[in-house]
Amino acid sequence: MIRSILFLLIAMVNSLVTFSIADSPTSSPNLDLQPQILEHPTIGSVEIRVVNGYQVELLNADLDTPRMIEFAPNGDMFIGSQSQVYKLKPPYRMATQFLWLQNYPHSVAIRNSHMYVATIQRIFKLPYEPQADVVSREKIKPFVGLPGGPGHSSRTIEVGPNGRLYVSIGISGNCSNQMISDSY
Repeated sequence: MIRSILFLLIAMVNSLVTFSIADSPTSSPNLDLQPQILEHPTIGSVEIRVVNGYQVELLNADLDTPRMIEFAPNGDMFIGSQSQVYKLKPPYRMATQFLWLQNYPHSVAIRNSHMYVATIQRIFKLPYEPQADVVSREKIKPFVGLPGGPGHSSRTIEVGPNGRLYVSIGISGNCSNQMISDSY
């Protein structure tokens, strides 16, 4: 059995890659780092260091400022970005523009039959239709406003174990001791 971990390699190449390791009930990976060459279509060969036993594979190099990943119950992957949400169906090699929104649609969450998209200033709600490859603008409705401001204002939305929606609201800068208020 192969276990895979997907993540976005944002800072260097705006690409989606996967790490894989063969599962073994009697062994764990050696934490020694080994060199691996990753071939990228626009920047060429890149040497990376990977934990011994892991393999890195480039899945998609055509994403515009990808951010957070969300998996739908059917295995489809949604990735927020600076101006759109991508949809990738397994094996996650082809990204399509699922929806377009202003103000940084950073992340999505799926709860029951709805999808929620977090932007800088609000959360949008739309019907979750697994077969849809694109969402028309008419289906995207404002759900709730969020406090805005400068700095780290991208929003990450998740469904908690209790079924409630949780959203981060960010702070004004790196390593900030900023506090919104005692009553918040």
